Amino acid sequence: MTVTEIASRLNVTTMTVYRRLKKAGLNIADYRDESNNLTADGVAIIGNLFNGTDAITGDTTTTTDDVTQVEHETQPDTQLLETAVKLAELTAKLDGLKATLEQVQDERDRLRVQVDTLTQMLQAEQQQRERLLLASGTVPGTEPATTSRRWKWPWQR
Repeated sequence: MTVTEIASRLNVTTMTVYRRLKKAGLNIADYRDESNNLTADGVAIIGNLFNGTDAITGDTTTTTDDVTQVEHETQPDTQLLETAVKLAELTAKLDGLKATLEQVQDERDRLRVQVDTLTQMLQAEQQQRERLLLASGTVPGTEPATTSRRWKWPWQR
């Protein structure tokens, strides 16, 4: 039996048979005899590559993997292309969002360091003011409290 005969029984083109063999990683030359016809093993393997149905012998051995493969093959190419384009767009969008997230996290870490530094500086200044207040009774930069005996109103003298 030739590849053309098998293709006609499977209702596919000969190129489809060759593509399936190539996709499965099989070499057609390994399944031919001296007269360039396919061996019985070759016929069975090619039949099994098409949805688990051996059209030559009439046996059907469909597995869940074969059913999934049939479902994917029956989906129109345009839908597959649209799905692939959407997947590529979403992948690119996800990569962009990941990059943005990394930038925001870096900015957050930088701001945390600044807040820690400013907090330490503020605490040091507060401690210094407390020491000066305890030592002199006044805080630098403020007017000392006056205890003059000046009267508020002239008539109170």
